[in-house]
Amino acid sequence: MITYDDLTARTGRIESLLRDRLGLKHGSLGRRAARAGRRLPRAIRADLCRIGEAVQLSGHPRLRHASEGGEITAACERVEQHLAGIDVRDRRIGAALGLAAVIGFNLLVVAVLFIAVLRWRGLA
Repeated sequence: MITYDDLTARTGRIESLLRDRLGLKHGSLGRRAARAGRRLPRAIRADLCRIGEAVQLSGHPRLRHASEGGEITAACERVEQHLAGIDVRDRRIGAALGLAAVIGFNLLVVAVLFIAVLRWRGLA
């Protein structure tokens, strides 16, 4: 059985990892999981939602025992392990390279179309 103090400590670590690694600063864990979208695997998003529900239930004295402690602990460990493995620098470099590739391809297409129009009009 996971205690309320343990759960709040774990969610605090998860929230700080979400803030540092993905830039998700506001909202509940379920909302942050939805905002993360494709940056997180489906299983990790489901674990975040499950943890968020457990946090809500743990605040209520009668519903506190409704969540499985072992399942929530395992979900917290999976989420923490995944978020700790995210390299922010690598994500930013990948995004910049992807943007540069898209811009380069678009410029190449425009140049080819421009040359094709010039040849079609007999100017080149």
